[in-house]
Amino acid sequence: MPSPADQGKRPKEERHYGLVIALYGLLVLLLIGIPYYFRLVAPWRHVVLQVGEVKVTTRELFERLRPQRPASGFGSLEMITRFIQGMEKEALLREAAKERNLTVSEEEIDKEIRRRVSAASPGEGKFEDLYAAFLRKTGLSEKAYREQIRTAMIREKLLLSFAREIPPETEQLHLAAIILGTPEKTDTVRKRLQKGEDFFRLARETSVDLESARKGGAMGWFPKGVEELSTPGQMRVQGILTKSEEDAKKILDRLKADQDWGKLAKTYSHDRKSREEGGDLGWISADPTEGMPFGPELYPLQPGGISRPLPTADGFWILKVVKKTPKGKVVDDIAFHLPVGAVSPPLNTDRGVMIIKVLAKERRPLTAEQKAVLAEKALSNWLEGKAEKGRKEGRIRWDWGSETYDWLVRHWK
Repeated sequence: MPSPADQGKRPKEERHYGLVIALYGLLVLLLIGIPYYFRLVAPWRHVVLQVGEVKVTTRELFERLRPQRPASGFGSLEMITRFIQGMEKEALLREAAKERNLTVSEEEIDKEIRRRVSAASPGEGKFEDLYAAFLRKTGLSEKAYREQIRTAMIREKLLLSFAREIPPETEQLHLAAIILGTPEKTDTVRKRLQKGEDFFRLARETSVDLESARKGGAMGWFPKGVEELSTPGQMRVQGILTKSEEDAKKILDRLKADQDWGKLAKTYSHDRKSREEGGDLGWISADPTEGMPFGPELYPLQPGGISRPLPTADGFWILKVVKKTPKGKVVDDIAFHLPVGAVSPPLNTDRGVMIIKVLAKERRPLTAEQKAVLAEKALSNWLEGKAEKGRKEGRIRWDWGSETYDWLVRHWK
C-alpha cells in the first residue's frame, strides 16, 4: 500500500499535470485564435470613419454598400470613397439638426414610408405586404431604410431652417443676353451694337439660344448666389512663331525697339495661317482645355503685354495680349459690376459666347425657387465648413484606403 506521504503527493502531481494541459491548450488556442482574429474578425471592427462620437466600421460600411452594389461587382475605390463622404455628410447633418433642435419623430417616418411605398407600388394590397416587397426590391433592412428616411427628412428640415434665415428680398439684376457660337461672331455683333443697332432685335436675329431669342434676349431677374454659369476668361492674341529660341529672342529685341508687330509677323513668323493677318490668332480661352496650353500663363498679362518665348512642337511662340475679357461667375462677378445699360465684352461659357446687357438693377422679393437654391447653397457651405473644421480639430477622422478596399473586395459575396 502507498504510504500516507505518497498518497498526499499524487493529487498535487495530478493538479500540476492538469494545469500544464490547460496551459498547453490555451497556448494552442492563442496560436490559432490570434491569427484568426486579426485576419477575419478585427478587419470587420476597423473604424473607417469617425465623426465626433459616430463611428463607422468596415462591417457597417459593408452592409450599407450591399444595396448600392453595381451589377459588375463591388464598385471602384473612387465610388466607395464618395459613398463614405456621403456618410460623413449624414453624420454632420444630424449634428446640425441637434444644434438647431430639429428632430424627426417615429410617426413622421412612418407617414413618409407609407407615402413612398404607396407611390412606388403599382398595385393594391396590404401595406405590410407592399412594404415587404418594397424592401426586398431595395435590398435594405427595415432599420436601414428607416434611418435613410430619417436622414432625408432631417435634411429637408435643415433646408427649411436655412431658408428662413434668407432675407425676403435682395438686390437683383434684370439681364438680357445674345448667345453666339464663336468669339468672332460676337465681335461682329458688338460692332453692330456700337453703331447703334437695337440689342433686342439683334438677339432675335442672331442668338443661338432660341428660348431667349424669342424674348429679345431677355433672361429674367438674377440675385447674387443663384446662377452658377461662369467664364474662364479669354484673350485676343497676336503671335509670331519662330524655329528656335534664339530667333524668338531676336524678335523680342526688335519688339522692345518698337518695331511694328504686324510687319515682323508677316516677315518672320513660320505660322502660315496667322502670318498673313499680321500674327492675329483670334480669341484664346484662358482655360488650357479649350485653347492653347499657354492660356493660364497669358491671362495675367495686361493688354499690350508680351510673353516669353514659349516652346511647342512647332517651334517657339511669342504671344501678345491685345485685349482680354473678365473671368468668374457671369452674374455675381461680372454683371453686378456693370452699370445699368452697359454691355459686356464677349464671355466664353458652357452655353456659348455671350454678350450680356444690364437692363435694370433694383431690390426685389426672392422667388420660392431662388430661396430654395440659396438655402441649398447655405447648407452645402455649412457642411463644407463644418467638415474642414472637424478635420483640423481631429473630430473627423478617416482610415480608408486601398488596403481596406482590397480586403472588402476579397470578402464580398
